Amino acid sequence: MRDISKWTYKCNSEYLALEEWMLFAMGIGGYIRDYSKKNKSEIHIYLSLPNSLLFSYFIATGIFNEKMSEEVTDETILNYFKKLTHGDQIYYFDNEEWKRCSVINLIQGKTREDSWHLLIRNHKQIAHYIPLSQWKEKIIISGNRTSEIKNALVIKDFKRASTGNLQYVYPEKSLQSHELLNEVCVNIAGTKSEFLMYSNAISLKINQKEFTFADFLYDGSSSEFKNIKWISKVPVLEGEITMFLNASKGISDMHYYKKTSRIFLDDRHDNREKSELLRMSIEQELIQGNLEIITSFLIEELKKKSIKVPQGVEILAWK
Repeated sequence: MRDISKWTYKCNSEYLALEEWMLFAMGIGGYIRDYSKKNKSEIHIYLSLPNSLLFSYFIATGIFNEKMSEEVTDETILNYFKKLTHGDQIYYFDNEEWKRCSVINLIQGKTREDSWHLLIRNHKQIAHYIPLSQWKEKIIISGNRTSEIKNALVIKDFKRASTGNLQYVYPEKSLQSHELLNEVCVNIAGTKSEFLMYSNAISLKINQKEFTFADFLYDGSSSEFKNIKWISKVPVLEGEITMFLNASKGISDMHYYKKTSRIFLDDRHDNREKSELLRMSIEQELIQGNLEIITSFLIEELKKKSIKVPQGVEILAWK
């Protein structure tokens, strides 16, 4: 159910329509995902906010919600599998069990000229060929990369996104396809413990089911599904979008992620000196890179979707 206008949130003891700022935050997330995919280029947004943490949940969920609207074709899946290399880890459903297995190779033409099979090291060190027709239902790419073949391992209590609460929001086939690729939607720079602690603070109701943001955002720590990645000291680009939860993180890491679309959240209750330094750093980037400011364009694009910039929010967009 991508139509967020029908989502509600709990206020005291009743559920109300999403507020303007919530729709705006999800709209920003959805737009930056859509722009990045369609244009194959980066867009960058700075937001000065009363509360960056609450905004971040809606933005990240908006990114994921937009991703779930994208069709995953057999060609898309095949292109992802072509990127797998010797030793990469996958999860494979075999004999009613989920197993973590190592990739040996991708084989073309085993049964016919246009056939594709993924050759893996299965349980008990057995080489096994999995045909493309079974990939959606029986494989999930783990995202763990290594150059060594590891022994297969049965995963107990394997948690699938398509069997959790998300099944009440999105079609099963769509969930399975996106879960198969297990693609990171957004890199996040911020305080992980704080983000996870308050991810249950807001209750949502969708299709008469209750949700929190913990039902939408997964970093791989509570399940094998992963759609967000926390930025570590060593920059690793996985997603096409990077979100900085505060000015300090934006200043320290902004230059590492220029090849992704970036969202800078500047909380007005944080250190003012840091906020000023972030704005100066962005201004310097604009001047040195001779970049184009597209704030008015972005606002007009959001208006087409009936999304307004709420009071108390300052916005700057550039590319």
